[in-house]
Amino acid sequence: MKRKLTIFLSLFFFGIGVVVAQTQVNGIVEDDTGLPIIGATILVEGTSQGTVTDIDGNFNLTAPSDGVLVISYVGYVSQQVPVSENIRIVLLPDAELLDEVVVIGYGTGRKISSTVGSVVNV
Repeated sequence: MKRKLTIFLSLFFFGIGVVVAQTQVNGIVEDDTGLPIIGATILVEGTSQGTVTDIDGNFNLTAPSDGVLVISYVGYVSQQVPVSENIRIVLLPDAELLDEVVVIGYGTGRKISSTVGSVVNV
């Protein structure tokens, strides 16, 4: 009986330690001009736990206190920041340009010069 009680208490205190190691993260994601980024993705690195920013660029997330957040948005450079209670993240635009792509009825081509047939601008 004593052994079962000792094991139960050990597991109980270990479980409390795991729960306490979580941090409530509140933050805002902005671009380099200070405008909020709507729909930016915030993920805890190495897990599938995450959230997206609201219309004001704000987010709330529970994460391990020693974790790393990965913030990404289309057209911006992704960032990795350590977990803390209040975070302000500024995403910088990605200067990488995409090639021109033409979508045609039976495939894709690199530029208009590589397509055969008629091409219409919509």
